[in-house]
Amino acid sequence: MANDLQADDILFIDEASISPTCSNRKLQGTLGGWTQMRQLRYITKKVDGSFFSGVYPGIAEIVTPWQIVDLEFLQPSHPVYTSRPRRPLEITFGFYAPRSSFCYPVGEQVL
Repeated sequence: MANDLQADDILFIDEASISPTCSNRKLQGTLGGWTQMRQLRYITKKVDGSFFSGVYPGIAEIVTPWQIVDLEFLQPSHPVYTSRPRRPLEITFGFYAPRSSFCYPVGEQVL
């Protein structure tokens, strides 16, 4: 990674139990000075097995470069622990934008 990246630790706290549930370490550069406009398509599987899709328009000021270094789930007894990622951590896609907005889709369609 480039030398201009700074490390940042984030600790997620469960508001119900007031205890840490996850920690995240990332490396980030600076805001790139440009705004990205996009549409994200989400595909969801319903309980009955059918799929539906919605397009979510969004706008974001992207930080570049950035890298997730570690994501750790801290409490095996917490319900969110079953959502922990595989080891070693495998990031396939993502972006970091401290200022971003997304809208709900106008409509969803069955696939």
